[in-house]
Amino acid sequence: MKKIFKSLIGISISAFGIACVANSDIGAFALTAASKSLGNLTGISFGVTYMLIEIAFLLFATYKGEGIGWTAILNGTYGSLLIGQLHEILPHHPNMVWCVFLIPVGYSIMGKAGLGETGSNIFTTTIMKMTGWNVIITRFLLELSLLGIGYIAAREYVTIYSLLITILAGPVIHVIYHIFKFKPTKTEHKYLISRRNN
Repeated sequence: MKKIFKSLIGISISAFGIACVANSDIGAFALTAASKSLGNLTGISFGVTYMLIEIAFLLFATYKGEGIGWTAILNGTYGSLLIGQLHEILPHHPNMVWCVFLIPVGYSIMGKAGLGETGSNIFTTTIMKMTGWNVIITRFLLELSLLGIGYIAAREYVTIYSLLITILAGPVIHVIYHIFKFKPTKTEHKYLISRRNN
């Protein structure tokens, strides 16, 4: 129960950071931009679209043999819906973009709970294991791909600041992971769906 509570704290912190960046109105975090753009295109709410993208990440990671823990389930449901609700109730102000640093802090706390990672983080870890790339390169390419999807679907959510966040995401995550002594490819987790040896 203590680990689930720790995971929920991490999810809440990262959700707050993601919602704040979305409400800065100067450029959305890549996954946020993709979710908002695809949501507008399909008529599906922001929170639900975010959830569907997380599920897609999880399906790919599971296919490649990665395990899925409580963190992935909780983030994909509670976390995604919390982001949607916070996006509606938080004020809009450019300075809220600085909350971007809360996102990797939340990710680190989630990861250290030992109950698995979020869909996007499991996807990142999966690609890192497949390619041997570090988190900076892997995360940059993931963010850039999501930003491209957001730009194609609805350009209004993608700005020069979105690109700046995309460029800085990998290094910032790398530094904060180092501060929290969190190593995603070496952390052992308890899974609901067990990791498969390939």
